Amino acid sequence: YLHQRYPEMLTPGRFRLITLVRDPLQVRLSLYRYEKKLKVGLYNKVNKLEDHVFSGGNYLADRFPATLENYKEVIDRYFFVGILEQAQASLDILAHMIGKPPQKFPWENATRQSNGPASDELSDELVAKFREQNSLDYLVYDYCVQKFSEKLAMLDSVENHKSTSRASATEAGVL
Repeated sequence: YLHQRYPEMLTPGRFRLITLVRDPLQVRLSLYRYEKKLKVGLYNKVNKLEDHVFSGGNYLADRFPATLENYKEVIDRYFFVGILEQAQASLDILAHMIGKPPQKFPWENATRQSNGPASDELSDELVAKFREQNSLDYLVYDYCVQKFSEKLAMLDSVENHKSTSRASATEAGVL
C-alpha cells in the first residue's frame, strides 16, 4: 500500500499522485478470471464465482485506504484519478493536465476475451447484494467518476472553445 511503503508520497505538493479506478464488480470479476486462468490466489480455495465475488469486501477502498469518513479527502489528494472504463478519455485528460499531446491508450484487457463471466451474466439479486456488501467501494468509485466527469466536461469545453476560435479566425482570414 502506498501509505505504508511510501508515506512521503502523500505529502501535499511534493508529488503528483495518479491512478485509475474500475467499477468494483468489474474488479472482482477480473480478479476471478485472472486467478482462474493462472490457478492462483483465491481461485485455489474458492472456485465458485458467487463465493469468489463475496470473498472479501471493499477491495477498492482498502487499496487507497479509505473509510466512510475520509474517502473524499483521500481521493482529493490525487492529482488525477482516471476511470478504466473510459481509459482513452482518462489518458486524454491527463495529457491535457500535464501539457502533453494526446496519446492512444496502449493496452487492452486480454483476460476478458474468453475466460469467464461478465457482469451481465450475473443475476440482478447478486449484483444488488454485491453493491450492498461493497457500498464503500461504490462511494469511492462514484466520487471518482463524478470528479472525472467534471474534468472531462472542462476538457470538452476547452476543446470546443479552441475549435470555435479556430473556425472564427479562419472565417475572418486570420489563419
